[in-house]
Amino acid sequence: MDSRKRVTTALQHKEPDRVPVDLGGSVTTGIHATALDKLRRCLGLENQIVKVFFHTCGSIVDIMADLVEVGVDIINPVQPTAAGMERIITPSVSRDSAVTNPFGK
Repeated sequence: MDSRKRVTTALQHKEPDRVPVDLGGSVTTGIHATALDKLRRCLGLENQIVKVFFHTCGSIVDIMADLVEVGVDIINPVQPTAAGMERIITPSVSRDSAVTNPFGK
């Protein structure tokens, strides 16, 4: 049974050959770093360094230093036009995800 069949079987409330696991449908995943570490250990996989990616809309300028202090590796403030963000966003930023067309146009 391939992964697609496994998921569709489970969604039909039937028993697949094993439990399907969905950890995200993009190049990154939303799984919590602690949960990922526990899952890797449970599956007997090699330990790897995990980078913490923080995504947010709105102004986070007042908590940026706190995010770095607690170990966030990558900060994605996707709304550079939010109040206060001009203090940390360079003029080269030309798009705001809050107003960007979903098809990238």
